[in-house]
Amino acid sequence: MGNVTIYDIARRTKLSPSTISKALNNYPTIPEATKKKVAKACKDMGYIPNVSAKSLSKRSSGTWASWLISVSTSPLSACPCSWGSSIPSSVR
Repeated sequence: MGNVTIYDIARRTKLSPSTISKALNNYPTIPEATKKKVAKACKDMGYIPNVSAKSLSKRSSGTWASWLISVSTSPLSACPCSWGSSIPSSVR
């Protein structure tokens, strides 16, 4: 079977996609029997959660990025410290 979605799990278990999502996210309002039924269907069907979709809905990916922009060709040319000027020009 291709990519299994919560809609596929919902059809098999005769539950709503919302209930499937809540069961997978361990909501306390979902009975344990329902959570077990959903977990079994997920295992049987080979369901793999889509991490990208989850991060979109949460508006957070859990990753961060840092950008470093340099306009100089020499890493020491913009050095504000005094030792930068004591380095021989042949090394710079």
